Amino acid sequence: MSAALSIPSSRVVTFLAERAIPFSYIRTTATGLRKSILNAPVDFRDLMKTSGLHEYETQGFGPKFKVLLPVDVITGSGAMIESTMSLYRAKTRGDERVWLPSIDDVLEAGDVLIVAIVGGRLRCFNGSHLSSESFREISELLKAQNEPSIFEELLARLRILGSRGYIAAPQAGSSSVGRLLEQELGIPMNSSKNPDYRGIELKAGRITNARSNLFAQVPDWEISPLKSSAAILESFGYDTPDGKKLSSTLSIRSANSQSLFLHLDRDTQRLHARSNPLEPEDVVSWSLEKLEERLFQKHSQTIWVDAVSRMEGGVEYLWFVGLERTANPIFPEFLRLLRRGRITVDFLIRSDGDKGFLFKISPRDRSALFEGSRYFNLVE
Repeated sequence: MSAALSIPSSRVVTFLAERAIPFSYIRTTATGLRKSILNAPVDFRDLMKTSGLHEYETQGFGPKFKVLLPVDVITGSGAMIESTMSLYRAKTRGDERVWLPSIDDVLEAGDVLIVAIVGGRLRCFNGSHLSSESFREISELLKAQNEPSIFEELLARLRILGSRGYIAAPQAGSSSVGRLLEQELGIPMNSSKNPDYRGIELKAGRITNARSNLFAQVPDWEISPLKSSAAILESFGYDTPDGKKLSSTLSIRSANSQSLFLHLDRDTQRLHARSNPLEPEDVVSWSLEKLEERLFQKHSQTIWVDAVSRMEGGVEYLWFVGLERTANPIFPEFLRLLRRGRITVDFLIRSDGDKGFLFKISPRDRSALFEGSRYFNLVE
């Protein structure tokens, strides 16, 4: 991973995710610290909105509309400094900004500022390079009183679910395992990019070697030659009885039947989808920084639930038998798996709507992608 792609300490992320403490992180740069300006990333803006503390979308431009929120800044020694956080939009273009006057007391350029919400109050601290003593002091200040581990709670519920044996799937198709799991856990269907169960991402599938979804991420249209899914469909789609479609798996290792393939450009820090390997042309692109943020946002802690399937009277029955718990994705490993063709991207586009751009990985490669991986049986 390049120095520019900094992420928080893995143990900090695990601690916050296990206790379902809402949080986001903000990268810092020398320029931002010198000018007292930090960009407010999407995850941070979402955190402010979902917590009811602030909504950038409705905020006016310029200093006149600046919002100040009280915040506790935690130093590495465990001291708590009362401060204020400024949330505003730039006067000219409306770019979302954030600033913490006491930020120089806790971090340097290149460090990551963690913003967590505990008891409805903002608490900030340096999420990079924490010593064991600093982590212990900070974690004590963040802990909720006698709050059980969210993972332990979820594991207990899944073991009860596993003890029930085969359960009729609510529908047919590839998504039936996930839908059944959501139904049994009382999780409403949604298209949110945020984790499913109180800070934990849930993935469910049949026990096979088939690839599973890591995340969906649209290309960066601003840096892409083709500016929309419709443009991709027009250039590379094919006619079917149900209309024009493009269902295509892209890999770095070789071009597919539509002459599409992936190319990783470390100089520009971009992943490209290209056409025509003999005379390559970029089709769409993703910035590696955005892919890293997406991977980290989705999989700081993930439960991959395994189910076995049987058909009876034309109905599928599923039995949840085990799970793999992973935490703290390793972005250099993500790039290595991309280069080896172990992570691929599916284009699933139709004239009447599409499922987007899915980054996928095979189950046997998951453990290499994460710092922590452990398997739990749900059936005695």
